[in-house]
Amino acid sequence: MLKRIMIVSIILILTFGACSCSILRPVEETTTANRYTIAEELLHPNMEADTSSGYGDRMNDGMTASTRVSFSDDLKAGELESLFMTAVFGRNGADGGLKKWSNQINYYVGGEVTDEQLEELNSIIRLMNSADGFVQMKKVESEEEANLVIMYGDPVTLKSIFDWINFKDSYTGSRYKESFDTSEIYYAEIGVSTENTDEAVVPIRRREIARELFSICGISYSSSMYSDSILNDESGIATMPSTSDITLLGLLYNEKIRSGMKEMEALQVLKSILE
Repeated sequence: MLKRIMIVSIILILTFGACSCSILRPVEETTTANRYTIAEELLHPNMEADTSSGYGDRMNDGMTASTRVSFSDDLKAGELESLFMTAVFGRNGADGGLKKWSNQINYYVGGEVTDEQLEELNSIIRLMNSADGFVQMKKVESEEEANLVIMYGDPVTLKSIFDWINFKDSYTGSRYKESFDTSEIYYAEIGVSTENTDEAVVPIRRREIARELFSICGISYSSSMYSDSILNDESGIATMPSTSDITLLGLLYNEKIRSGMKEMEALQVLKSILE
């Protein structure tokens, strides 16, 4: 009898010990290697996180880990101020003041565009639409409904549509129209050259498309503040908007920031927002 009790006791201890290990197991540390990202999930809905040691340096499809926006890094207020002033006003100040949309952006996509290219574009736009306060971009079915026209095709065809475009040093081009009185953006055009089908060109073109979209939204200048930013021409590693890019877009479209604002006025308002 005593022997049977001892056996049962040992079984209970082992069972409880196993449960305890399961309950008390420390939560897995969230590292660069195991964070999921909005950008990658949008482009690759079925992609699992690669937990190999090289994941933090470069994604398997050429996207860098810097494109992650599912978690918030500690973006310092001073750095955001500098980023905002540089990317929105440039070194010499924006002519006519700060530029932004006040109405929803209805975009039409035309030309020779594949389903994959369309999904890539929509993925960038979904990220931009996640920015707090952004006016939102909505796809429409006709050019007549649109205030943003995006055309894909070979350079010759695009040149016949947009006579202003020049693909000498890039695969994309854009321009926007603004109100003379308020600097409010009310119409824009983007051209995307699809002539080069080399796989190595795909992430470069994706980056340029993201840059054009930010540009026609009022963020037209480069900044080297964050290496993971699509605005950083020096690093050139990001192919999708990063945390800092989306944060910047949200700051620009904060209701306290108005189109036409000059640098010092915008800076004072920005400081109050970041307090």
